[in-house]
Amino acid sequence: MAVRLSRTFVLRKLHQLTGIVPLGVFLLEHFYTNSKAMTGRNDFNDAVKDLQSIPYILFIEIVG
Repeated sequence: MAVRLSRTFVLRKLHQLTGIVPLGVFLLEHFYTNSKAMTGRNDFNDAVKDLQSIPYILFIEIVG
């Protein structure tokens, strides 16, 4: 027996995921980078440099 999903249900779930997934990725990255501060100044600075070296970071900051 196949279950037919309404179009609005699918669109609402898709809308939820497009907000939750990027937010989750941001939080994980944020926690990881800030946890480097607990291991020392040099480790934290290296983590920040790694983030700043991402070639498409400006696009992510504008769009995301």
